[in-house]
Amino acid sequence: RQRQICIRDSLLIHGDGSNAGQNNTFLDSSDSNHTVTASGGVYQGTFSPFSEPEGNWSIYCDGTTDTGLHITDHADFNIASQNFCMEAWIHVDADTGNTRYIAGHSNAAGQNASGAVQFQIGSNNKLTAYIFNAADTDNYLTLEPSSTTIADNRWYHVAVVRNGTAWNLYQDGVSIANVTSSIAVNNSTSKFGIGLLGEYTAGHFKGYISNFRLVVGSPVYTGNFTPPSGPLTTTGGTYPSNTNVNTSIPAAHTKILTAQNSSGSLVLLFFHPYFFYTLKNWYVRTNSNWRKAI
Repeated sequence: RQRQICIRDSLLIHGDGSNAGQNNTFLDSSDSNHTVTASGGVYQGTFSPFSEPEGNWSIYCDGTTDTGLHITDHADFNIASQNFCMEAWIHVDADTGNTRYIAGHSNAAGQNASGAVQFQIGSNNKLTAYIFNAADTDNYLTLEPSSTTIADNRWYHVAVVRNGTAWNLYQDGVSIANVTSSIAVNNSTSKFGIGLLGEYTAGHFKGYISNFRLVVGSPVYTGNFTPPSGPLTTTGGTYPSNTNVNTSIPAAHTKILTAQNSSGSLVLLFFHPYFFYTLKNWYVRTNSNWRKAI
């Protein structure tokens, strides 16, 4: 028997915006303020890896074709030989055994020549990053762990980082794959995607993505670290320990930041992984539609 939850319950949050309650306006909180375009079944809400509801948001991608966020290519995203960090919190649904793209550039055909940094969970359920070489996009770097995998229905902090010639793939602050290389990253002219691979129409992410950040010019992490305990900012964030963490990033180095996105009149259930409720089958409402939240 299912318990019914009153919409006036104190665990529900009402956020007012200017997009007529559609819950489909997404913001880039970096100084660049890139225009973010949503497509397909992508929503935003208060489910996040942090305990405070206000401002700690995530997006939900339902995994259907062309679902995610698009940003038109910009000179900001030309990493070339610079240090960089691409990171996010992710929480995947029951979609194991399928390739799920977290972020990256690509044209509709998925050609290597249109790639730059391709961040994904592979069909083997391993976090993976492909780095496409500007000199030869068919000669790319692969960062993939030997055994560590991503499980469904829990939050992970994930990051791919370049620091000089050292490339590292981090999962919950621990380097799970590394390589040494001096290549320059390919300069893609295709769209950048979050929850999907640019303009490519397969392998879409199914689950939640919170606090996605792209920093170009600073590595952010220089070794194993403790993941952030609060929302990321353009200059750093809240960390339990600053060991191997740059918390004084020049704001101009942060090219994309989707840490605090709440636009549109909506009613959402506040839910996160640090408290456990006995009630089951909680739902969220977006406009006139209801969707199971957990």
